[in-house]
Amino acid sequence: MTLRTASITAAIAIAGLPSLAAAAEVDFYASNDCRGRPAFGYRGEATIRESCKWNRARCQNDVARSVSVTNWTRAFSIFYYDAPDASEHDDHGRIHFRDNPNPRAGSRMCFRTFERWSQAYHVTQLYQRKDGLDGKVSYVFIRY
Repeated sequence: MTLRTASITAAIAIAGLPSLAAAAEVDFYASNDCRGRPAFGYRGEATIRESCKWNRARCQNDVARSVSVTNWTRAFSIFYYDAPDASEHDDHGRIHFRDNPNPRAGSRMCFRTFERWSQAYHVTQLYQRKDGLDGKVSYVFIRY
């Protein structure tokens, strides 16, 4: 085997493995059930704090009703708030992901609404209700 053949074989072997290095994709939707095109999203594994009322914010104020997560491999949390200053005196919620036990490239989880409590082996969703959160998200915090 030549050096060139060995390099090509190694590249093919790496490409065929599940993408453990893929960056997490977090997409927020204006509809429930993660339908349609995402209204806004975040890529990568960097902590983000963003008030949706800022002029240069990626998020859109009072739009999001659901969120999907694709390609996560390590623990992280998504926090979302009705209040633009992330106050917990109004509606707020959190989705906490533990390490993905079986990461697969392109694997996707949809959280159909922010107004829900649920728990699975590797994901927990919490919600604190005041007067509803779907369509009223004004602050997003993603922590790795």
